[in-house]
Amino acid sequence: MDEIEQRAIHCDAALTGVFTLLGKRWTGVIVGVLLERPARFVELARAIPGITEGMLSTRLAELRRRSWSTGRSWKAPPSRRSIG
Repeated sequence: MDEIEQRAIHCDAALTGVFTLLGKRWTGVIVGVLLERPARFVELARAIPGITEGMLSTRLAELRRRSWSTGRSWKAPPSRRSIG
């Protein structure tokens, strides 16, 4: 296999991963909201009617595992976390 074929296979695998994740229910909507600006968990939940907290938490964990989103915590009370 030559270098061009190897790059094509790598690209195909990467695109497959992207579309697999985006194809999961709610993921595209979450990414769309986060593209506008970072948001706290509760802000995301309010911005996406119909999503359960459990599903939102699961999808955000998947996005973090793939480094598609990050979290930022503040130490000052009240404790809060922004996702972006």
